[in-house]
Amino acid sequence: MIKQTVTQAKKAYELFINSTGEVRSQLLIQIAHEIEALGDLLIETAMQESNLPQARLQGERGRTCGQLRMFADVAKQYKYTGLSIDTAQPDRAPAPKATSEKCK
Repeated sequence: MIKQTVTQAKKAYELFINSTGEVRSQLLIQIAHEIEALGDLLIETAMQESNLPQARLQGERGRTCGQLRMFADVAKQYKYTGLSIDTAQPDRAPAPKATSEKCK
């Protein structure tokens, strides 16, 4: 199961790494739609697994879908020109620095 999931994630990465902002926007909108389409089943399952109240989980679902749509709008406007990688400095003082990556 884990190997299959990793393989699928790698395929998705390869499909979307060089995709346009419009394609990424459509994906984010579709994810929000699919979350909402789960309806009460998502909330009921999350309540059983987390012991959080229904109202809290409904709010979290709404916030998540709202953020996905907001990022979809950003993705449409953004022009991807490449990846910038700031490499780690594990020996840096006073604290180590982690690798960070960003699209430019």
